[in-house]
Amino acid sequence: MARYKKEKALDNTPRTIVAKERAFADFQRHRGSRPIGDYALEDAVEHKNKLIDDGGSASRVKSRLSFLRDIFAYAIANGHRDGPNPFAAAKVSSKSKLQQQKRSYKLFSADDLATIFDPAAYEARMDKPAYRWLPFLALYSGASLEELASLRVEQLQREGASGFSTSIRRRTQTPSGASPCTARLSNPVSWPMRTACAGVARANFFQN
Repeated sequence: MARYKKEKALDNTPRTIVAKERAFADFQRHRGSRPIGDYALEDAVEHKNKLIDDGGSASRVKSRLSFLRDIFAYAIANGHRDGPNPFAAAKVSSKSKLQQQKRSYKLFSADDLATIFDPAAYEARMDKPAYRWLPFLALYSGASLEELASLRVEQLQREGASGFSTSIRRRTQTPSGASPCTARLSNPVSWPMRTACAGVARANFFQN
């Protein structure tokens, strides 16, 4: 699994890799931890049925099965087991029906956004130097926690006396495969960030 994760990091986001790892761990808990070459079609079918019986939506079950299909395809391609892939035909629903299941969300109004980002709602909770502000930074920037957790000190740039900004390169569908996303971080995020930066000694200060 370690080699699989390292190779997939070339074209998968950290969040996707974690999701695949969890899907395989869940499969092992259900069907028993064995060498990957010992799993058969029966294991794939039984696990698919369990995911359905557990009440998962078609899209959730489909994504879990696709993760496992990818893991087993890697194992076959790299000589860790013989084919066929037990998850090759383990699918649920159709693309058109899955599209119908997608939830629609009402857009935030200007008042909603003002309430969400009102500094007064957060400052009372951010009065300790050790405050873990990573989730709050995600709220401000719109980036995922995995993207923010992988940032390094040099990716944070100071703007003026109190402001900070950070540039995150995200994978996109563009030919280059990545595009910069700059997030400007204002109060109340900037002052706990200054506290964290002032005493940082690690190369990656978002860890832990």
